[in-house]
Amino acid sequence: MGELLTWFGNFVNFSILVYFYAKFIQNPANVSDMWIAIFGLITGILIQIYNIFEKW
Repeated sequence: MGELLTWFGNFVNFSILVYFYAKFIQNPANVSDMWIAIFGLITGILIQIYNIFEKW
């Protein structure tokens, strides 16, 4: 289960960063995309923390 969550978290982070980068090129002033990227980053970090505690 932890491996799947790690893979999913990394995939979500990567896809959101790519999406954010593409939108940033089109419209640098769009703040909502920044929040989407931050949300993806925080979600990925939380999944990583969960995996660390699950191994204990």
